[in-house]
Amino acid sequence: MASEPNHLPDETIRRCIAGDVEAFGEVVRTFYRSIYQLCRYLTRSEADADDAVQETFLRAFRAIRRFRGEARLKTWLFRICMNACSDVQGRSKVEAQSVSANDAEMEQQLAAVPSPGPSPRDLAVREELRRQVRAAVSRLPESHKRVVLLVAFEGLSHEEAARVLGLRTATVTWYMQESRKRLRTILARSLDR
Repeated sequence: MASEPNHLPDETIRRCIAGDVEAFGEVVRTFYRSIYQLCRYLTRSEADADDAVQETFLRAFRAIRRFRGEARLKTWLFRICMNACSDVQGRSKVEAQSVSANDAEMEQQLAAVPSPGPSPRDLAVREELRRQVRAAVSRLPESHKRVVLLVAFEGLSHEEAARVLGLRTATVTWYMQESRKRLRTILARSLDR
């Protein structure tokens, strides 16, 4: 399991719980990118994402001694992150920004770096498909979007996503099934154009 991205040794987690600030720094370094991407997607604003990331790690640091290990640390952090994003968005509703401009910027920033090897044409096709999938996901209801983001993009299991979102596992499974159906329809329409 050590090769899994966003994984920390149990000893590091124990040191965090014991109050070791350096060990918590390892938590931040390990999970920063995933937390930032989730915040950026949920808030649709770079400034709000930055605030939410800071709030997430501050809350996690304050609460790490209560981490019981019933879920993976990543799952626990994502739950804190979801709450922090909701709080930050609540504070910044007054500063509404253009969603379409932010969506284009967000898609550009969240695009994965392609591995070397594919031809420029393959890369262009892959990037266009990514763009269409992100656009299709953005058209889903908010509850479905969050489930898809956690399960499909962040790799959480249905059980972990349920914990993060405070839902039953069966609800997450249903949202994923419904989202797949809706995405097929949306993508089929956009590909037919």
